[in-house]
Amino acid sequence: MDVRRPPIRRPQGEIGAHRPPRVVVTRPTVIVRDRVVFASPNVFGGVTYRPIHHGPLRSYVALTFGNPAWNALRLQWQTTTILNQIAWHNHGGHNYAHRWDGNRHWWGFYFAVAGVSTFYWTQIIDDRYWWYEPRWGRWCYWDDGYWRYPIDNGPVLVYEDGNYFEPQQGTGGVVLRPTPPQEPPVDTNIPAPAPVDEKAQTYYDDGMKVAVIVKEAAEGIKVLLYDHKKQDQDGNDEFIGQLIQLNKGVTVDGVEFSEDSTEQPLQITVRTIGNDGKKRSTTFDGQTGERLGRRNAELELRPEDIGVQHAELKADGDGSLVPTVLDGLTVDRINAALQR
Repeated sequence: MDVRRPPIRRPQGEIGAHRPPRVVVTRPTVIVRDRVVFASPNVFGGVTYRPIHHGPLRSYVALTFGNPAWNALRLQWQTTTILNQIAWHNHGGHNYAHRWDGNRHWWGFYFAVAGVSTFYWTQIIDDRYWWYEPRWGRWCYWDDGYWRYPIDNGPVLVYEDGNYFEPQQGTGGVVLRPTPPQEPPVDTNIPAPAPVDEKAQTYYDDGMKVAVIVKEAAEGIKVLLYDHKKQDQDGNDEFIGQLIQLNKGVTVDGVEFSEDSTEQPLQITVRTIGNDGKKRSTTFDGQTGERLGRRNAELELRPEDIGVQHAELKADGDGSLVPTVLDGLTVDRINAALQR
């Protein structure tokens, strides 16, 4: 089973797709265009770190500059600096490097993910964190849960999974249109991102805790659940499990999310249209992917389930024959199971 999250394509007009990036954003008053990236130490405390070539992971951001407590510590640490020298700090079991170049504060973040030690550097300009995307040589800034790149005299793009997208207003919500750079890459040693999978659709809950991928496969459509808050060292969301695999010809009509709260955990409802044109829905636990409520027999029907069944019949009141036992199960038990 393919458990890697495909590049993001936000479907137009889908129900409850996610909390989308804003179409209209406030452009930074100061935009970084230089390529000043000083050499970063890759060895500290006897540990060798490797640089990451994708956007800093959301799990990293949640621990660092996305965390008010960490930012308060950062302001304290910045009060004692020596020009162009790296000062090391440790908090929460992670190492942080700070450098003051006489004009800007630089912060390096050193983490261990899946047993691999990695680092990345940001600089703070106009109270925003900027990260240098190395393949295309673009400085992206963090805003409202996304890395963004402002085009001169153009839109502000969203950076996801090594690709750039332009947020546009669709008929039913925000659509992210792939907007690949037109200029050649500045560093061809950085691996090219995977192409955007136009056949895959990604849905988020409002809190962007989980991602539901609807993906076409040879055997039918797969609906997969990922933890959007946890990522591996390559930036892929952590795979939770497969919600359902639809038979050929069955399509997904939409994905909806309940409001997540302490009283009511997140639930995911997948709406489908069957071969007979009938609309159905199946609800799942948003944390585990476990199916809730009534089991939908059509979604679980497999080719090996189809065959000659053993039945016992009895005469009905009008003289017709009706089954009382079907393949070893009483009809009452079958009906009861379908009502769960």
